[in-house]
Amino acid sequence: MKTAEADQHSARQAVDESEIHLMKFLVLLFVALITATSVFTQEEPKGLTAASKAYHDYRLTETEPSFEKDKVLDLIEHIKPTEGTDVDNFVLATKTYNALSIRAKFTYCMIHGEVSSQICDIMPGILDEEKKIFAEPLDAFGNEQDWSKRQLAFLHSHRREVIGLLRSTIISNNRVGVNLKKAIVELDAYELIPDMVTIFNKAHRDQDILSVFCVLMKSGNCPPFLKSITCQKLYGKASDYQSFIVGNAANQQLTIKRAMAYYKSRKS
Repeated sequence: MKTAEADQHSARQAVDESEIHLMKFLVLLFVALITATSVFTQEEPKGLTAASKAYHDYRLTETEPSFEKDKVLDLIEHIKPTEGTDVDNFVLATKTYNALSIRAKFTYCMIHGEVSSQICDIMPGILDEEKKIFAEPLDAFGNEQDWSKRQLAFLHSHRREVIGLLRSTIISNNRVGVNLKKAIVELDAYELIPDMVTIFNKAHRDQDILSVFCVLMKSGNCPPFLKSITCQKLYGKASDYQSFIVGNAANQQLTIKRAMAYYKSRKS
């Protein structure tokens, strides 16, 4: 009898555990579906205009350097994902990477992040995106890749050369793409502020250039900027990743004026 009762108890316990696992699975599935639905719902909030969508795509556009570009693109095309990792990192073989010239390594960094990012959330659509100066420019590589330690080490150890190559790329393309902005922020490349002002003033469209100015002034502890209402709105306690100031002509010119003053103070 005891054996039979024990068997029945074990059977009931197994069923209970099975039901618990099933419930956990259903809960996780429900959460995943709700999250996915929320993400896709947030992508296009009611009232999102074609102009805002077009500007969002404009913000995400990269500027590809021309230095040994074909060679670098061919190398990237043949990279195989790294085995034994949770994510697919696409890392160029060490011997091949070390053999690249400084210009080729620059191009490689600007168009390819070796590390796959864990952040895969889709950024929600933003109403009147084209009319705002945000606290941060958008991230490069579609928010799916990032620079590896050796890529970052290259950028910093060759800062002077990289800034020169960034300037050349900006001038030749008449554009400061999202990838170049990423490098400028990473290197605290205040030297490129006048170059970016020139590009912005040609069309007054790329307000992420002004976001870069704000980031540079904040990270550089620029006293006039840190004390400003703009800084509080963009980086204060109540701020978040969508914080912005209105991108009207007055705020555009004020940001440029502050950035140029900051540039001159660093150069003196």
